[in-house]
Amino acid sequence: MKILIAGAGPVGLCCAHLLGHAGIESVLIEKQVKLGTHPSAHYIHSRSMEILRDIGISQQIYENMPNKENWRKFIYCKNILGEVYRSHDHFSTAAYQLNNKLSDMHTAHFPQHKLLSLLANSLPETASLSLGKEFSELSQGASGVKVKTADGEEFEGDYLIACDGASSKVRNFLGIRLEGTGILQHFLNIHFISKELGSLAKNNPAMIYFVYNPENVCVMVMHNADEGEFIMQYPFYPEHQHLSNFTDADYKEIISSVAGSSINDVEIKSIKPWRLASRLANEFSKDRVFLAGDSAHQMTPAGGFGLNSGIKDAHCLCWRFQYPELLKFYSQERHQFLEEILKTSLGYYYKAVNIAKNFRLDLDNMKIFQDFTSYLPFGNEWIFNQGMKWGQKAMFNDANARYYLSDDKNLIDNVHPKEDLELAYTSGYFENGGELAPNVEILYENKKIPLRALPAVLMKKNKKPVFIKLEGKNPLPTIPYETFTMPSHSSTSYLIRPDGHLYSSK
Repeated sequence: MKILIAGAGPVGLCCAHLLGHAGIESVLIEKQVKLGTHPSAHYIHSRSMEILRDIGISQQIYENMPNKENWRKFIYCKNILGEVYRSHDHFSTAAYQLNNKLSDMHTAHFPQHKLLSLLANSLPETASLSLGKEFSELSQGASGVKVKTADGEEFEGDYLIACDGASSKVRNFLGIRLEGTGILQHFLNIHFISKELGSLAKNNPAMIYFVYNPENVCVMVMHNADEGEFIMQYPFYPEHQHLSNFTDADYKEIISSVAGSSINDVEIKSIKPWRLASRLANEFSKDRVFLAGDSAHQMTPAGGFGLNSGIKDAHCLCWRFQYPELLKFYSQERHQFLEEILKTSLGYYYKAVNIAKNFRLDLDNMKIFQDFTSYLPFGNEWIFNQGMKWGQKAMFNDANARYYLSDDKNLIDNVHPKEDLELAYTSGYFENGGELAPNVEILYENKKIPLRALPAVLMKKNKKPVFIKLEGKNPLPTIPYETFTMPSHSSTSYLIRPDGHLYSSK
């Protein structure tokens, strides 16, 4: 069996690893001539870290990420080195304590380009990677799928997984719709290096600084203080602004304003426009093609749900190719799960909007002004840019924001045990169950291992996915698949499928 994978981002690379564990050959087709170097995502949830442990790179992530003391907080401030309106320590919350109870794997702060490097450098022998191959078209038959790339090369396989991002050409070719919001907001993602700023920020470290002042409003992500690696998410209005309007000197001036001090060693690495939306594909598969990651869902960034949902897509899907009759449940299971995640993610976006409103920076007013200037016969770009500057300075007021941010319920959370570890597939292959196997240790071959790690251990050993029966007092349903049986750690009987979700007899 051979699976084609369109897109060698983190989700596509995870698919190649997981397919290899199941004894399945894969071919990754990536349109870029080299792997991405822009740190689009960075926050990895506990369940994703469990999956990356199964893949074999979790320890490298923990060893190479920043000290946890440097990213345990979100800070709402006038600027990074100046007045703090509110500091929110995510590692001192009840949600953090529950998360640690539900999983033995800590969350991680590790930029996407470094994750890509780890995944690519450890690809299994079953996987091959073809760079500079942009998807053009596909055809499907009763026994396989054929993909043609823009340069005319053809690839054949039994199935195709589309991991080719938010503007997925595979999804568009198949005519699968995205449903949800329109574009909520535009940003520039500015990736830069400044060891000077990193050194200064270590005096008051945070994973994310939400900066509100009369000159600039933005989000600053500190990837690594020691390396001076940052991403600045800066509001952008493409109807009135163009990338060509900004110079490196402009970016450096903005960074100094956001920092609260003149920063002299800024090195701009890359800049990417980003359209923020909340959308879900109306179906995740069509015949022999399956969507995973951003090709299937687009989320607001708060909470890091985009990357983590993509990793879980891969984990839910890849073992099923050895049991093709179970592929039909993939779309059903992931769709119901992701509907809830999109609600949570969108809720965090509106929390951010409401925080800005309490600084008297109302996005609706900005959009009204934007629409108004669009109808001006000339000079609308200059009028818009000057109007935005003057309006922000005139309207900015932080008196009410201080009080608003003092209430925890108005803040953006960063630890999500319910969404990450407690949500279950309420329908699909297991009609009566679907939650994750419990976070307990079991004895396997005279070694203690987490129960949720056992499916991957058995898959690597057998080169195929295996169902697990933990036999307690009550009988379990009979299934027509190879199973590994052992005594339950409690009186309850469990049937665990290869991705760690279970049916319980209780």
